[in-house]
Formats: sequence, structure tokens, C-alpha cells
Amino acid sequence: MNEHLVFHRRRKLRHNLIALLFITVAVLMSLSPTVAKAAPPQVSTRFVPLSPRARVAAPVSGIWEIISSGSQLLEGELRLTIKGLNGEQVIVLTDVVITPGTTTRFRGMLPAIDVPYFGNRELVQVEMSVQFVASDGTEFLPEPAQLMFRNPSMQSFNICIADPHMAGGTAIERNLAKELAFERFNPNPVDNSLGTAPAHVAPRDLPNDPLSYCAFDMLLLADEGFMETDTAQRAAIAKWVAAGGSLCVVPRTSLDAPQLEFLNQLAKSADSEIIFVTDADGRLSASGAGGQAEFALLRVGLGRVAVGLLPDKSNRNPGSTQYRDMAAFLWKIKAEQLQSIRETGTFQKGKFPQIPNIPGQPRVYAEDFQQSLSLAESLATSRASDWSESLVGQLMPKTFRFVPLWLMCGLLFVFLLAIGPLDYFLLGAFKMRKMTWVLFPLTSFLFAYITVAAANAYMGVTNETHAYEILDIGDDSNVLRANRLELHYNGAAQHSETELTDALFTPLDTSATAFYQHQAMQEEELPMLIGRIPQQVMVVQEIPQWTPRLSRRFWIAPSEKVAPLPKFDFATVTVADLESPQSRAQLAVNLQATFGHQCSIFCLNGKRLHTLVSNSALFSNPLSGSMYADDSFPRNNYGRQNMQRMNVGRASGDEFIRLISAPLGISAFNYVSQVSPAGGWSFDDLAMLDINDPDEWLLIIAQPRGDDVVIYRKLYRRADASPKTPNRP
Repeated sequence: MNEHLVFHRRRKLRHNLIALLFITVAVLMSLSPTVAKAAPPQVSTRFVPLSPRARVAAPVSGIWEIISSGSQLLEGELRLTIKGLNGEQVIVLTDVVITPGTTTRFRGMLPAIDVPYFGNRELVQVEMSVQFVASDGTEFLPEPAQLMFRNPSMQSFNICIADPHMAGGTAIERNLAKELAFERFNPNPVDNSLGTAPAHVAPRDLPNDPLSYCAFDMLLLADEGFMETDTAQRAAIAKWVAAGGSLCVVPRTSLDAPQLEFLNQLAKSADSEIIFVTDADGRLSASGAGGQAEFALLRVGLGRVAVGLLPDKSNRNPGSTQYRDMAAFLWKIKAEQLQSIRETGTFQKGKFPQIPNIPGQPRVYAEDFQQSLSLAESLATSRASDWSESLVGQLMPKTFRFVPLWLMCGLLFVFLLAIGPLDYFLLGAFKMRKMTWVLFPLTSFLFAYITVAAANAYMGVTNETHAYEILDIGDDSNVLRANRLELHYNGAAQHSETELTDALFTPLDTSATAFYQHQAMQEEELPMLIGRIPQQVMVVQEIPQWTPRLSRRFWIAPSEKVAPLPKFDFATVTVADLESPQSRAQLAVNLQATFGHQCSIFCLNGKRLHTLVSNSALFSNPLSGSMYADDSFPRNNYGRQNMQRMNVGRASGDEFIRLISAPLGISAFNYVSQVSPAGGWSFDDLAMLDINDPDEWLLIIAQPRGDDVVIYRKLYRRADASPKTPNRP
């Protein structure tokens, strides 16, 4: 009976299990289409830099390419994490729309990345991860990516070539790129350390905002590459050139009206007598340029333009004197090197910068040291961190003081005295030793309060922002470019959000200051950038207590709201007004009437500094001499640091402005007077004056405005000076 019952129960259980299995399979089969539909599509993201080798200390311009395997439109944002020298930089690109079934392409820009340097390695790879996050919160898998940079210890240059066919360029473009290569000036034939990388970009991918061209040192528009540019691109190029860029234009035989108008607008901006015209066949010629001239050379604002004038390509003569003049003009070669380049095609041999000797070190002979460096090493980009101690010292609140060591030691001594002998003898005298458990916490609390109060009194409790705002003025008194070097110093930790329009933002390293003797002492959290660079960006950062945060903001042709225009007509000032002491004195009176009596005014010509008005309250330790100091050399951060150094750690404010406006014997400024705008973590692109050109004068006006100092700089050039400025004895 029992065995029969057990048998029936087991059979019933098997039937139930089989039924349950069938039901489970049926449910899974019915749900499988739904699961497939709910699975998110795959998104593949790729950033293609316009230059295969990114420019050091400059933003990276490129094209975003996104492919979705789904069938629906996706909206969301791209989250980027870039691992630079000073930590991870997080960037959020908003308003990203992905069209299914096709490749979504749009222009993009990454900020200047502080690249780590590795000895003599030619290229440095920077890791980056990209993740798409849909608007509904769906997070797709992050994708790894890499960016290639030239080693910061070895200089390189980028030339952007508009190439419609993307086939390595036409013959004329290849010849021009070869003639424009900076390494052609190298007098050492066996030194191949320096490279000029051509970046072939389709005309449709050329940026339509001027800041995106900061990724390049030079732009070459030849033949169809020039003809296929649109109005927005040409307007952006013109602004970039006026801010210090270099442009070479070699038109095709048939030139259309918009392109001709663009060239004439550049000539007009250069205040040149050259007028570009075309004949019945559309061939270009220029009145006022000379019948045998191969190129028309124009100084447009702070930049340079060379326009090819021979319509017949077979007549072009690479390697000729005019080609050498054109290349030297576009690279802004210093006047002392022009004669050698014109005659030999290379830099002058034996022209070595003075290298300071360091006490306690073997004597350094400039010639031996310079010969031991490759051209790429001698041109290495300087770092803004070399100036950080000077900048932080100048921009810190005037009430700030370090808590003196004697005070801290005194408080510690009194505290130990209070909890030791005083506690023992005082409570012992009153026979109240058990009160030690009460007196010790009270004493500790009292001294902690006194210590915090002393720190607040010396180091401050308010949140303050101070800045140098540097405005470079054009011939029509408009602002060609603006830089804001800003310091945040908070008495309490603060969450900061700053919105920027048409600007580049770069955090600057302050680890070399007295606040951080070693970088390991401070783990900086880099600001997060949210939006579209450079059009609209929100800078989000956490600013710790008593920790200076230094940053740079950069604009090209900024709006009046960003950089208020000066209420002074700089065109009324001439070189004659700057040459004699009497005229400079009268100019100072006129400038003070506009900028106020609290301003500082000085001008530079060659290696000589002329102080017109000095406000000791505006800049600490104002300059009183008239000559450059022999020890004003930047430090080379990439090796041989004991031989190339910069004694600017304690430079006063006006010394800082002088040294960045007209660098002497540092990095690329051994050979060039300016570099194209970059807006990154190096101040090399702030240089304006050729100290070897007697025809150039730089007027500098520093005006206090609240907690900031606004610095106006205007470059003047003798009206009858040649565009090339030949070498003078």
C-alpha cells in the first residue's frame, strides 16, 4: 500500500516538473522578441584630430564620428576622460544627436592637455576614454582612445593644408610645404630632430571659428583648397591671422569675387598699398607689389600673410631668395637671422644665446652648450609653471601672509607647558589632580581655537579672485585677442561654476610655488568642462581652502562684453611719439588723462625699456633700470635644467609683463619673435616684440580695475619699414 502511494506521488511530481519546464520555455520564447527590442544599440565613437601629431600646449581640433547600430534617433552627451600630466581632465560634450544608419560627423575641440615628457622619445601617447550617455540615462560602454603628441622636450610645428582630394596634396602644395618646413633653416645637416608635420584637411572640415585654428602654427591655402573655403571659414581665418597666425595663400589661375574680396580685406587690414585684381581670365595680380615679386607679404594685426602672385605654376622657383624671405616672414624669424637665411637658407652659425652660469656648477660655455642641443631641444616650448611663483605672488591678496614659524613654535611651546608642568603643579597645589581630565580637553580646545584664529588672521577668510587681463590692440583700437590670467584664493572651500563663451580655458600648474615644494603634496582635481568647446563652456571646479588656483582664459576678437574696448584712439600714437624723451613725456600726460593717474606706462624697443609712468602700488618692486637683466632666462623643464633656468620666480608684475611680451634667449625665441596663438599652458604665444628690430616699439599700459589689472599692449612699426625688415648693423 505504501509502495503504491509513493509510486503515484513520484509520477505526479515528474508530470508537474515537465509541465513547469514547458511553461518556462514558452514564456522565454514569448519574451525573447521583447528582450531583443529592449537591448540598447551599440554606439561607436571616434575623434579624428585634424593633425596626426597634435601641437604642444595648444587645443586639439578634430572631427567627431559617431555610428549607432540602432534604428532610433539618440540624444545625449559624450563624457571624455583624458589622462594628462597633472591628473584626469573630464569633459562633457552636450547636445549630441546621433542619426541611425549613418555616420554622424561634427567639428570638435579638446582643450590644451599638459602632456608628460619622456626623455628623447619622439612621440607621447595620451590615453582617453569616451562614453556616450543617452538623455534617458542609458550609459553605453566607454571606448578607449589615444591622442598622439610630440614630446614637449622636442619642438615640432604643424602646417594645416586645405586639401580637397585628401591625396597628399597637389605638386605645388607639396613643394610649398617643403619650403615652409622650419627645419630647412637648421644649419646642422645631420640634425633631423625637428619636424614640421603637414596636416591635410578637407576644406569642408576647416573650422569656422578662429580659436580652432590655434591647433596649427601655419595655414596653407592653395588652388582648390582656397577656392572651396566658405565665407564663415574665411572670416574665422582672418581673425586668427590678426591674432598672430600665419597664412600662405597661393590662388589658382581663376579667382572668384569672394576670394578676391578676402585678399583685399587682408591687404586693407595691413594698411598696405597693395590692391589685388584679376584679369579677364581671373588670374591674380597685385598693384604695388612689384612686377617681379613672387609673393605679396602683409602684416595683418599681429599675424603674417603671404600671397602668391605668379599664376603660372611652372614659373615658381622653390629655394629662391623670395621663397626664403616668404618662409622667414611667415615664421616671424628674428631680424638678426634674416640676412643669413636670405644668403644661405639657414640660421646664422655661431649665433648662440648667452647661457647664465650657476654658482657652484662647472662653467658653461654658451657655444658648447648650444652645439650639444638639437634644434628641437633648443626650441622646446616653455611651461607656464615656470612663471607660477611670480604670478601667484603678484595676484595673491595683499593681506595674505604665511603664519610665521616663530608664532607656531611659540603656540606649541606654550601648549606643551600648559598640559605638562603647569597642569601638574597647578592642580597639585590645589589637590585637584583628578581635574586633569577636564583641564586637558579645555586647554586643547583653547589652543586649537587660537591656532585657527591665527591662521585666519594671517591667511584670510574671504574668497578672492585677482587677475591680469591682457588686451592686445589692433590699428583701429579693437581688441585682437584677450588673455585673462586669473587666480582664485579662497578662505573657505567653494564650488565654482563659470560660463565662458567663445573662449579657451586652461588650468595652470601651481605645484612649483612655495605652497607645494613637491607635487605629491597636492593632488589637484582638474576642473570639469561642460558644453561645446569653445562656443559655450561651463567650467566646474572645487576650490579648496587656502589653495591658490591659477588658470588662463583666451579669446580671439572678443566681444566688448568680454573685453571692454579702451576709450583711447591708439592710431593717434606714432613711432615718433615713442622715440624721444620729450614726446614720451607728453604721451604719458595724454594717456594718464584717459587711463587715470593710477596706471603704469612703459614701452619697449630692442632690449631697452622706457618707463613713462610707474605706480608702485600697482606692481610690486617696479622697474627702475632700462636694460634687460642678464639672468632673465626661463628654465628648461625637460632636461639639462641646471643649464637653462629662468630666474622669474620672484619677478615683479612689470617684469613679468616685459618678459612675456619680449622674451630674450629662451626656447623658440632664440630664432623667432612670435609664435602663432595657442591659448594653452605655455605663455610663448604672448610674445609680440622682435627685440632685434629697431623699427618695432611696444607700448604697454597697466590700469587697475577693481581687484584686476588690465594691461593694454599695442605694437607699433615704423611706416617706411620693409615687411621683411632686413638685418641692420
